[in-house]
Amino acid sequence: MMKKSDGETAMLFPKAATLRNLTYYVPLYVTLQKGLLRKVMIVKKPPRLKIFGKVFIRKVPIMLWSSYCTLFQNSEKALMEHGECPYDQGGYFIINGSEKVLIAQEKMSTNHVYVFKKRQSNIYGYVGEALGFMVDKDILEHICYDFVDTQMMELLQPSLE
Repeated sequence: MMKKSDGETAMLFPKAATLRNLTYYVPLYVTLQKGLLRKVMIVKKPPRLKIFGKVFIRKVPIMLWSSYCTLFQNSEKALMEHGECPYDQGGYFIINGSEKVLIAQEKMSTNHVYVFKKRQSNIYGYVGEALGFMVDKDILEHICYDFVDTQMMELLQPSLE
C-alpha cells in the first residue's frame, strides 16, 4: 500500500516502487502477550497476561512473485495494465527503487580452528623426526604439556618404542 499526497491509500505495484524510488515492503504487525511467571512452592498461580494487539515491528521488503506480492496470481492482462512484465521471474527485492538480490555465500569464518573427520582412513604411515632433542622426555614435553594426562601418554607410547 502507498499513501498518495491527498491522504488516500492505493495498492503499490513493483513497477511504481521502482519508478518512484520507493521500497516495495509490507509492514509487520504482531500481537504480543506479556506475562510474569512466578513459582510459588505450595500454590501455583496462573500468570497474568497483558495482551498488546497489532504492534508494529518493522517494514519487511517483499520478494517479487512471492505469495505476499501484488503480482502473485494475477492474469497476464492485469499485469500488462499495471506496466508489469508477465515474463519476469521475480525472486528479487526493490529497495529505494533498485532491484536487490540475495546471494548465498559459503565462507568459513576466520580465526577459528576447524577439525573434520576424514571419511576414509589413510593407508599411508607417516614418520616424523624431532631434531635437537636428546631424550624422549624432551620430545614429550613439547607434544604433551601435562605428563598427568594418561590418555595422551598412551597414544604417544607406540611412537616412542
